[in-house]
Amino acid sequence: MPAAATMHDIFAAGHRADLDQVVQLAILEPQVHQELLAGLVSKEDTYRYKCLEAVLRLAAARPDLVYPDWDRFPPCSEAQSRFTWQ
Repeated sequence: MPAAATMHDIFAAGHRADLDQVVQLAILEPQVHQELLAGLVSKEDTYRYKCLEAVLRLAAARPDLVYPDWDRFPPCSEAQSRFTWQ
């Protein structure tokens, strides 16, 4: 994974990012963690979804890193049939 690449670059077409590597990077680098959180409200569906996947894995591995930002998570309903936040 290129050191200077952004999460958007890493998740872009052509990059096959291992989400576990992204999570490890987010644990070590607060900037990556914040970039993933910011990606949760991206207008780009694929990027938003990949950020969500990474944040969920981060929360499972290190909930202490995600809990302080919990209020930044848009509300979700299990009744929603597709991944959209407004």
